[in-house]
Amino acid sequence: MDERRLQEYVALIKELLDCASGEEFVILKANAKLVDEDLIMVMEQIAIKAEEQGAVETAKFLRNLANDLKGMLAQAAKTFDSEESERPCAYLELIETLMSCPSGAEAEILRKNQDLIDTQFVLTLAQVAGIMAEIGEQKASEFLQSIAKPLAKGIKNSLPPAKSSQHYLDFLGEVLRTISKTNGNAKVVYPLLAANLDKLNTHFAQVIEDWVKETVEKAQPSIVHSVLVDIVNFSVLIQQFSLGNKADNLEIAIKGYQVALSYFNRDKYPEEWAGTQNNLGNALVERITGDEADNLDEGIKCYEDALEVYQRDIFPEDWAMTQNNLGTAYKTRQRGDVAENLEIAIQHYFAALEVYQRSVFPYQWATIQYNLGNVYCDRVAGDKSENIEIAILSYNCALEVYQANLVPQQWAMTQYNLGNAYKQRIKGEHNENLQKADECYLAAMEVYKRYQNPEE
Repeated sequence: MDERRLQEYVALIKELLDCASGEEFVILKANAKLVDEDLIMVMEQIAIKAEEQGAVETAKFLRNLANDLKGMLAQAAKTFDSEESERPCAYLELIETLMSCPSGAEAEILRKNQDLIDTQFVLTLAQVAGIMAEIGEQKASEFLQSIAKPLAKGIKNSLPPAKSSQHYLDFLGEVLRTISKTNGNAKVVYPLLAANLDKLNTHFAQVIEDWVKETVEKAQPSIVHSVLVDIVNFSVLIQQFSLGNKADNLEIAIKGYQVALSYFNRDKYPEEWAGTQNNLGNALVERITGDEADNLDEGIKCYEDALEVYQRDIFPEDWAMTQNNLGTAYKTRQRGDVAENLEIAIQHYFAALEVYQRSVFPYQWATIQYNLGNVYCDRVAGDKSENIEIAILSYNCALEVYQANLVPQQWAMTQYNLGNAYKQRIKGEHNENLQKADECYLAAMEVYKRYQNPEE
């Protein structure tokens, strides 16, 4: 972080401290270029100094705002890292429709597409607005922000009230039968979930736990094992389900994994136990409710437990997958020393690359290259100039596999982050680096243009 950037962060924080209550995110949106992890770090440092000087309320305000920004940045990244492309593509199509519609028609368009209006859509709006601002399309950026702001305030779980527990039990039975018959086919299970959004809540999670306890006491071990496998498969599906309340979906998934782990015997079912530990780790890292720092540390513990079974020489692919998961968890870890956490993340990513070689696992290899680009941009240890060069190299490696026509979200996000890396670049000619950054931002915009003009 250079001196000029630090001064910009300090000026922005001062403006936030002086603004009227409720205006914070308006100011942040107007300074979107400064909203990154370095801003959060500076906020936290100023909060510490404020507390030392007795300004407790100022310190509390900055810490709360920093935590909010951490959540926003994490969710924005997830939006573009999603493995499921259909819904993100629908978000982009809706955004293009809004940008090209006659003035005043926006409300009606949003009303007709209520099924797409959720937290991830709002985050996608913000991401596109940021790219628009980067390429000089300020009016388009402000237009999208004007839509995102009221939507962000208004989004809430407005599903109808829950029905009786018997309705939940009937629904659970139907879900598990469907999963058993179709081997967890999402194309069959997801329509069933979509038709029962009113039951996808934390009460349903408790119904699952109570029902499994009762079933285990009465059923034969072979039947219990089969039921638990179906519960885990359901948890995986609900964790990835894009409709309904994301926080509740994750709580249901977590409960399902925890229930299964209560009955899976590690010695008797080591693979099932390790796989469920890894899945639980994923859900905890993504978890929205609860303390984020606790969730991350619990997720890390699950991954480490899984590696007790997933040894490289016996389960090489599972071992590499879990190493990658650990890398991502340590990159975002809030406890411990930041620099040390990033170094641990790098170690896990490189461990995963020992198995995920490009010739055999090209997509996984590209994903880790992208992850390495992110962590080297943030790296504290080592020479900053060299870290940025490694980040640029990693992003370009990822782009050798990520193709815009095959994985547009991953391609666009990699281009966007590559642009950010060029803006931070120390080596080379400054104006040339800025030009390359602009080229990357424009390349990312090609994703959105394609949905506006699909025939091109």
